[in-house]
Amino acid sequence: MTCHPLYLHPLVTSTFQQLLFTFIAGFTSPNSILRPLGFVIFLLCNYVALSSFTDYVEPPGWVARTVASAFPQITLTYFERMIVRKIAYDSSIVNTNSRKSDDAAPNGNGHVAASDNKPPSFSQRYKFGNLVATSMRGLGTPWEVRHLHPFRSSDKSYVPPPGIFILRHVLAAVACYFTHRLCITTQLALDQNFMSPGHVLFFRRVGDVSLDELKVRYIATVTTVTSIYCFIQGGYSLASAASVMLDSSAVKGWRPVFGELSESYCLRQFWAVFWHQGLQNNLRGTAGWITVNVFRMRSHSLLSRYLKILLAFFLSGLVHVPSDMGSAVPAAQSGAIQFFCMQPIGLMIEDVFRPLFSPLWKYQVWRIVARPLGYFWVITFLAWSGPVRWFPVIRMQNFETETFGLGAFKPLAKVMSC
Repeated sequence: MTCHPLYLHPLVTSTFQQLLFTFIAGFTSPNSILRPLGFVIFLLCNYVALSSFTDYVEPPGWVARTVASAFPQITLTYFERMIVRKIAYDSSIVNTNSRKSDDAAPNGNGHVAASDNKPPSFSQRYKFGNLVATSMRGLGTPWEVRHLHPFRSSDKSYVPPPGIFILRHVLAAVACYFTHRLCITTQLALDQNFMSPGHVLFFRRVGDVSLDELKVRYIATVTTVTSIYCFIQGGYSLASAASVMLDSSAVKGWRPVFGELSESYCLRQFWAVFWHQGLQNNLRGTAGWITVNVFRMRSHSLLSRYLKILLAFFLSGLVHVPSDMGSAVPAAQSGAIQFFCMQPIGLMIEDVFRPLFSPLWKYQVWRIVARPLGYFWVITFLAWSGPVRWFPVIRMQNFETETFGLGAFKPLAKVMSC
């Protein structure tokens, strides 16, 4: 068996990227040449790590997906914050009066800049750089994401007591654990004959689609979305409960990672309000930058609006290709880009029909009927557009590495056999 140098291990490369991001964010000026140079280094790191990924990690499994997906995510975050926003220590000041949350910034008083007339210390710059590099949603910062979910939709100022918060998240983690196992078990029991590449297309062969195949598409869709939700929410609940156990004042910094499921009555609400917003700014900001600086389009025109939406979903697909590689699906066979690029079709359909149905929204009877129809529309659209991505993943997965247990870390053991 060929042994490969440990300094090229994806985990080592990922740690290097994190440190580089922290240094450039905390110690360089907005127009420093080190920023575009850093982006080139990030791209090179991604190429090296992903091209040799299977030399160190044995897909499939959620651990392999987590490791692989970290590379495009941090690279996109770097580009959006260092190149697009040009976040820098001296200019990154949170205006207390315009902040969207009560979360404290690194020095606790709403500012992330240096204290009065004193040059920032190495520690202050490092903490700031680390905040920029690791805070995906940017709570309490100028780059805080839109639609940041409150603890209670009816009272956005509500913050739960630490005891209640811990109990809720411990119970949520337990519920996610068992629900996730059920989803994986259900997926593995599906008839894989209906998940072959020839069954991905729908309308071209609609006359040949059987009821059993439709059941597979819908069940695969619901279990995939639910399992991803449980994976993210379960991990978030464990981390947040542990954090608040150690520091009861940390509750404010653990706003919900998902919105309310009841808001998913259309695709726009599903993606913009309900689904997690970890990549929202990175996708929207980069798409807007490309629209204006590459395509030279006015940022508020109708055409540029849809171009930004398409670019944002395309970038999301690009980011999720390595995740599929972590599921033992080669990049060339990944359906991530195709799946995400199909979502704007649904959004445009909604934009066409919304004016026709909006006048009916004032009638309570219509609102009662419309919501269930909206939920069915979202599930149906995902069941049409989603199999191109999750059928290949489901075919490759196994129970041991997809569930939460010691066996899940088996993909990382490959390097230990040298």
